[in-house]
Amino acid sequence: MIDNPQFRKPTIRDVARESGVSIATVTRVLQKSPKVTKETKNKIENAIQRLNYRPDSLARALVMRESKILGLMVPTSSDQYWGEVAAGVEARGRELGYQILLGNTGRDPARERELAEHFLSHRVNGLIVGGASQASQGWLRDLSPAIKTVLVGWDAGTVESDTPHITPALIGGWKAVSGSSLDLVGPDLGAEVLLTDDRAAARRMTEYLVQLGHRRITFLGGRLLRPAVLMLEGIQSALQSAGAWPCPIWRSDETFEAGRATARELLSRPDRPSAIFAYNDVLAIGAMRGAREIGLSIPNDITVVGFDDIEAASFVEPPLTTVRSPKREFGARAVDYLLSAETSLPDFSPQFELVIRSSSSGPAR
Repeated sequence: MIDNPQFRKPTIRDVARESGVSIATVTRVLQKSPKVTKETKNKIENAIQRLNYRPDSLARALVMRESKILGLMVPTSSDQYWGEVAAGVEARGRELGYQILLGNTGRDPARERELAEHFLSHRVNGLIVGGASQASQGWLRDLSPAIKTVLVGWDAGTVESDTPHITPALIGGWKAVSGSSLDLVGPDLGAEVLLTDDRAAARRMTEYLVQLGHRRITFLGGRLLRPAVLMLEGIQSALQSAGAWPCPIWRSDETFEAGRATARELLSRPDRPSAIFAYNDVLAIGAMRGAREIGLSIPNDITVVGFDDIEAASFVEPPLTTVRSPKREFGARAVDYLLSAETSLPDFSPQFELVIRSSSSGPAR
């Protein structure tokens, strides 16, 4: 597609480029702010006329925005991880006198855009987006001139495979064709991003399992997006250092039932692992159920560890060993950034913590 205003609807970016000013200055003119010189204002208004620019719903909402409301999108309202992020957003917002509008995206970019426009029609002061992905880039670029936005997490592209068993070579090949480091978000989205060091956290948990004596560790994961691939890098790195590389990978939907069913199949094999490292606690808890159903004892016959430390992790039997991520802190930090005068996120190094409970021990002899 030719990137020319003649062939598409002009945007606020085009107005800024045409008039030689920043998007923020165009925004101030649209808001009828007195903090713009007459000369600059005339230049912008002339550019608007030349381009026949008409603000869409995002830009129109910008003109009206003045409230004590923040918008929050999460991929699913049933996931305890995002529930705790939302709790952090709500608590910090309430402390600062803000209400929170919450929407469930279902990881659908069209739904994300729809929610963004809905939130902006309610004149939100800022937007927090959880679990955005590469498919979100279009609407995020359109949105960025209109509202201050922060992303909690970023899901880069996925590894495609028809089989549930992914090899480390396939992971490496996917990274090679993805064209950018997984540590980076990629193209400029006009939004700041809160990212976690999933690689370091997974490496630390794997080192703990190695110290217990485990060498046959299988990763039980869902969609192999950026967080899962980074976790795999951490796992493989620790195992390679211990002379036990590589780590088999079994894919599963990210539900309790899928974790149960996948673990039953995996652990019924004669070459079953001595430990399962699950992508999240939901899969880990499902795997524990599956192991018990085929007569295995946890942790005597099989060690199971998870990631996230959701509330249920401490209530299952045996209680689940996992990695605690600062979910509520993410939510609070996102609110602080939106309501600050900062134009970029200050340095933020979330601290993961190993939570050692009763689902892990040395391998069976």
